[in-house]
Amino acid sequence: MNSSSSFVLHWLAWTLRTSTHRSATSPVADRTAIRSAVIELIERMPPEERPDVLDLYQKRFKHILVDEYQDTNYSQYLIVRKLAAARRNICVVGDDAQSIYSFRGARIENILNPL
Repeated sequence: MNSSSSFVLHWLAWTLRTSTHRSATSPVADRTAIRSAVIELIERMPPEERPDVLDLYQKRFKHILVDEYQDTNYSQYLIVRKLAAARRNICVVGDDAQSIYSFRGARIENILNPL
């Protein structure tokens, strides 16, 4: 494991341990906390405070395929958009008539707006 990968794992573990998004009855962070931590790392954290994690994963994933894209929320959209930005080699599959997760923040606009 290289230093960037190690940093990501340690930082993500710390973020999830200290997350306020955890349930009072469960020590496991919810999906929202995980997505928020990833967005914080790849978009908001100043580059001098972290290795170029986004670059690491953009190089790792040459092709990106997202199924059920109509059920993605805004934070998932941001993550996919950032990962795909370097190569623009992405395929999303979805059906706006089958969007069933609006109660979880799914936004049909994600499938209608190009990455």
